[in-house]
Formats: sequence, structure tokens, C-alpha cells
Amino acid sequence: MQSSATVEVDRVLEAAKLRGPALVVLFCAASSLILDGFDIQAVGFAAPALLGDLHVERAALGPAACC
Repeated sequence: MQSSATVEVDRVLEAAKLRGPALVVLFCAASSLILDGFDIQAVGFAAPALLGDLHVERAALGPAACC
């Protein structure tokens, strides 16, 4: 017969420490979220200056701003 052990997930997660590779993955994920948000916000601030400098209409700048 096979015997199966019961694992209490709550206890395992509470006992786990955040260090090593998990900490590196967490830092990389947080950094990518912050930089992605900065990229989106920077386009919003730069768009009016780009419209004036490049002498283009707002509709022409739309595809560049959404991607």
C-alpha cells in the first residue's frame, strides 16, 4: 500500500524565508513594472513637445504612443 503525507500549505508558506533566487526574481519583476510604468508616463509628457517639434498632427502620433 502507498501512504500519502498531508502537507499544510499555510504552514509551509509562513515558514518560508524570502532570500536568494526568490528575492532576485521579486526585484526583477518589480523593476520591470516600475520601468514599464515610467515608459508609459514619459510618452504622455513628451507628446506635446513632439507634436510641436516634428510638426505632425495628433492622429499621426497615436500609433507611436500606444505601442
